[in-house]
Amino acid sequence: MVLLFAAGILLACSKPTDTIIPSDMSKWDSELAPAINKLSEEDKKLATGYLMRAKMGELFKTFSHDAALLEMQAAVNAAAAGGKVGVTGYCFGGANTWRSAACSRCVAV
Repeated sequence: MVLLFAAGILLACSKPTDTIIPSDMSKWDSELAPAINKLSEEDKKLATGYLMRAKMGELFKTFSHDAALLEMQAAVNAAAAGGKVGVTGYCFGGANTWRSAACSRCVAV
């Protein structure tokens, strides 16, 4: 699905008909960058934004909520030496803040 959407973006933009989006994201810089460089500035922004979101999606496939809560607890423990500690976040960080508040065994001082 991701590849089809990205292919659609590239085919609709400046017609790079010989562009193949590698499924291995580690090859994007070497194999995809030349095709993106042929696009107009506006199309480059659109394609780059999409590809960044796709890459972030791949990274978050390995994200562990439990590990994030453990890291938050470690940060709270370190900061607690200085006094009261609050946890806040925006967007993804906000979701982790809610998770920490909803889990009685999770983040606490």
